[in-house]
Amino acid sequence: ARGERAGHFMWQCSRCATPVGFDDLVCARCQAALGYLPFHDEVTALPDAAWHAVTPAQRTGVTAAIGQEAPWRACANRHEAAQCNWMLSQDEVSPLCRSCRLTTWLPDLSRLENPPRVFILESAKRRILATLLRLGLNAEALAGRWGRAPLRFQFLQSLTDAQPVLTAHEAGVIVINVEEADEPTRWREQQAHGELQRTVSGHLRHEVAHYLHYLALADPVSALMVRRVFGDEAQDYPWALQRHHLQGPPAGWEQRYLTAYASAHPSEDWAETCGHLLMIWQVALRARAHELQTLGPNRIVRVPGHITLRDPSAVDLAQQWWQPTAYALNDLCAAVGVPSLAPYAIPPGVMSKLALCQEVLIRLADRGL
Repeated sequence: ARGERAGHFMWQCSRCATPVGFDDLVCARCQAALGYLPFHDEVTALPDAAWHAVTPAQRTGVTAAIGQEAPWRACANRHEAAQCNWMLSQDEVSPLCRSCRLTTWLPDLSRLENPPRVFILESAKRRILATLLRLGLNAEALAGRWGRAPLRFQFLQSLTDAQPVLTAHEAGVIVINVEEADEPTRWREQQAHGELQRTVSGHLRHEVAHYLHYLALADPVSALMVRRVFGDEAQDYPWALQRHHLQGPPAGWEQRYLTAYASAHPSEDWAETCGHLLMIWQVALRARAHELQTLGPNRIVRVPGHITLRDPSAVDLAQQWWQPTAYALNDLCAAVGVPSLAPYAIPPGVMSKLALCQEVLIRLADRGL
């Protein structure tokens, strides 16, 4: 259920009203089995048997036991490595939820290190997909209009050090190296590439942004809009990355790009910028649930009461809410002694790019993508 006060909501157990987490399978207070309803952004509790009713025969048994048909059923991955608490409506054919059925490849789960990795990756994936749903961007419906490949995920493990799996997007398929779920690996790669931050959620947002770019380029009007602001994605990509790694970013990049990596190629500029906008939306939606407010210059900064794909504008959200909130979050992190949550300042030259990302995503949503 959602606890609602003046339009704000947080996840809570529908049986005892205890606040619960996005991934929780069981309420810590009343021990009710919990499930997340993706199209409602709610966590709810039903008779325990309903959460395990995966097959038609099991669902029939639940109906007989509780005297009515349970409107939802558990994802078949509830008790697998993904530990998925998402629910399906009874008319959905797949035994997997809207998140799990997008994953087409997993590493060898008989290796002890891999199930925890898969949970970390799947949890982060569920969060970004839930955010897209809240914004009106249904990942399963995005590809249809322009004949693009549907979004899919592959979580792969490198077989040898000489042939590592590279995290990337290609024609609808997002590949993530499962070792990115290991904090020591992320830290080592972060230092090697001179990054301010490296997270699993950040990887997924970046690659989902690549997928949205892939969709936008299939629409002639959106493609023109993107190329006018970000440049021509047809530039030689391998050569551009090699140049970036050898020579570094161009002089003055801090005024025109969100990160140094964004300056490597127009496709990476879009992915870094759009991924950052997705992060701002994702954080804003949760900040709204907790009624978070901070102090800005001469004013109290409150999260907007209504957050959609269209409103507020990306520039207003970034300037009026995110920047003072990021300062407060970073100050709290410094007090605790952990790395900054929001290490990237948004230069003025990037604000117009954020606005263009929002405009393109609105166009995709409006045209049924």
